[in-house]
Amino acid sequence: MWFLAWDTGGAKYLEAASQQHEQYKNNCEISLRVFDALSRIRKPFLFTTSQLAGLPNAYGTTKLMAWHWTLNLGGKVARLWNVYGWEHPTVRSHVITDLVLSGCQGRVRCLTDGSEQRRFLYKTDCVEALIELFEGTQQSAEIASGQWITIRNVAEEVARQLNVEARFGDLKGSECLVDPSEMLPDWFPRVTLADGVAAVIAEARAYLQREHDSTRVAVAE
Repeated sequence: MWFLAWDTGGAKYLEAASQQHEQYKNNCEISLRVFDALSRIRKPFLFTTSQLAGLPNAYGTTKLMAWHWTLNLGGKVARLWNVYGWEHPTVRSHVITDLVLSGCQGRVRCLTDGSEQRRFLYKTDCVEALIELFEGTQQSAEIASGQWITIRNVAEEVARQLNVEARFGDLKGSECLVDPSEMLPDWFPRVTLADGVAAVIAEARAYLQREHDSTRVAVAE
């Protein structure tokens, strides 16, 4: 069993003061129900924590709590860094989805100056690593790409692929420069950032086309 469910999102959601109480509430309730069930059925399981575990906000605090709860029950722990892929756009969506959507609408827009760094890992690489950890003998692992990259670099790659300009704000974005140390010995990411961005762009275009088609149908009716 894999315990993946969590009240999460991009930095704009995780750091919003107005969302902290709900994140504490939702993640504590999820943890109570899932860990209580796992303590009774005693099946092997894996929990995904985060590079941000331990930060002094609702997300960091509850992820750290659940990490220790997992170890208490004998589960495996995967600590993830900046996993990305296409997401349905909401207040919770992450930065690459947001950058791609803005670019598809004519200009890549970044609210910060783009200097903050991330270790972006495409979703299929993450799944392969989780399978390897769950099926292997290692009890925990840190799963990340091989290098840090700035949000500016990502925005410029999105803009290059869409043939539009990128614009940046003046704000300084948050970052948590914790380097992974407990990696899986025989696993390496396969998807380059350029290929991952291309996949997100393809899914974003398909989403926008569906939205356009549904709007036309609604108007026709």
